Amino acid sequence: GRRIIKSRTGQIGDYCTIVGGIFCTNSRVVVRDYAFVAHEVVFADEPHALPFDRHSRNASGHGIVLGENCWIGARAVLLGGARIGRNAVVGAGALVLKDVPPWTVVVGNPARFAGKRDPLTTVMPGHAPGGADKA
Repeated sequence: GRRIIKSRTGQIGDYCTIVGGIFCTNSRVVVRDYAFVAHEVVFADEPHALPFDRHSRNASGHGIVLGENCWIGARAVLLGGARIGRNAVVGAGALVLKDVPPWTVVVGNPARFAGKRDPLTTVMPGHAPGGADKA
């Protein structure tokens, strides 16, 4: 069965990899299935470190969501309200201030469009390129 980790402040889907993530958030963080988060990625929803306030639960109200099968490069910074779309790629060291559409590649500080991934040639988990099932 599915082994999704859920709490009031976050959710981690199946088959995710998070390598030494740095979480500084009072809002909800959602990591969908097959997401890959490289070394020292920062999840932050406040400009300053604040102690958790169990009564307000969402200091800023701006959670962070990583879509299914997205890749986040080493030392990227994801700020409150960032929504990373399905199959998107965030380059190493990128500063994400806003949404990243599905199948998009972003790089830099601040993160900016660098290209699109091709759904017809991208190998999805459990599938061959183009979405056809493996034989």
